[in-house]
Amino acid sequence: MGQIVDSNGKPIVFGEVSGKQQEVFECSVCKVRTQHGLVQNGPTFKAKVNTGTDKKPVDVEFPRVHYIYRCCGCQTDTYFLIQQQHTFRVSSPGISQNATWPTMVLHRYPRAIPEAHDVLPKGIKQNLLEAETCLAAGAPNAAGTMARRAVDEIARLHKATGKDLYNRLENLRSVGLVSKELIDIAHQIRSAGRNGAHAEWQELTMDQARNALFLLKEMIREIYITPAERKQRLQSLTKLKKKP
Repeated sequence: MGQIVDSNGKPIVFGEVSGKQQEVFECSVCKVRTQHGLVQNGPTFKAKVNTGTDKKPVDVEFPRVHYIYRCCGCQTDTYFLIQQQHTFRVSSPGISQNATWPTMVLHRYPRAIPEAHDVLPKGIKQNLLEAETCLAAGAPNAAGTMARRAVDEIARLHKATGKDLYNRLENLRSVGLVSKELIDIAHQIRSAGRNGAHAEWQELTMDQARNALFLLKEMIREIYITPAERKQRLQSLTKLKKKP
C-alpha cells in the first residue's frame, strides 16, 4: 500500500492518518490519542467527479480507497474513505495542460472527538463539525473561518466583552477566565479565520488550516473536556469506603 501524499508529495494528515500500517490519532470512542493498526484497505476503485462548471461539465475518474484502523486500546475500528491524488489532462481551445487534485479524506466514521463529546456546548460542537467538514472537502479557507467562529463562540459563552474578537479575547485574558497560553492560541486561530474570510489576506494552505483545527481541539479539550473528565474521575474516588 502506498503512502497517501498531498500535491507537494508530503504525507497528508487528517486525523493524523497517512495510510501507513501503524498510525497515531485520537480514538473516537475511548477518547485517547493512541496507536491504531491498519486492519484493511482497498480495493481501490474509481468514481466520476465533475471538475468543470455548470456550463461546461468535465467528468474525471478519481481513484478512491477504503481504510480501516483499529485502536490498540479499546479495539474499536475507524473507517476512512480517501480520494487519492490524481493528475489529469485539461483541454480547451488553445490550452492543454495537466491539473492535479490533492488527496483528501471524504468521510470518517466514527467522527473524531472532541466534537462528539457530551460536555461541549451545541454552538461550539456545530462550528467544529463544520470546520472539519470543510477541511475534509479540501476547503482550507472555509475551515479556518469556522475555526475562528468556534473561538468567538467560546468567548461569547464566557461572557467576554469587547467590540471585536481581539478585544473579547484580551478581556478573557485580563479577568483570568482562560489561561494566557490558551488566549495566545486563540489569537492564532483568530488570525487564520481572518485570512480565510477576507480576500485581502493570503489564503490558507491545507497545512495551516489543519494546524488551526488541531490547536482549536487542544483549546476545547483543556477548557471543557479535561475538567469534566477530571470531575468524573474524582467523583469515583469519593465513593471509596471501608470494608464492612
